[in-house]
Amino acid sequence: MQDYEHLLLSWAQLTAIQIVMGEDAEASSLRLIEDKLLKEYKISGIRLVGRTYDEYAVAFNKDGENQMVRFDADEVESIYDV
Repeated sequence: MQDYEHLLLSWAQLTAIQIVMGEDAEASSLRLIEDKLLKEYKISGIRLVGRTYDEYAVAFNKDGENQMVRFDADEVESIYDV
């Protein structure tokens, strides 16, 4: 997994918390991750585009290209166990 993919996983985990707890939960942490992704990896436009029982799909723009990464739902939702 690339370094930026670890950050995107963290972004997906915080987004999962927002789904359960509401929009205000973890908003500042999400902004910090988004800023780091933009400054260090030129990644912007991050959005959750799919969520199923099995996976989360995160779309983003990297170096002018639309890309997508998928994470196993168990991996994303493991944040609930912390």
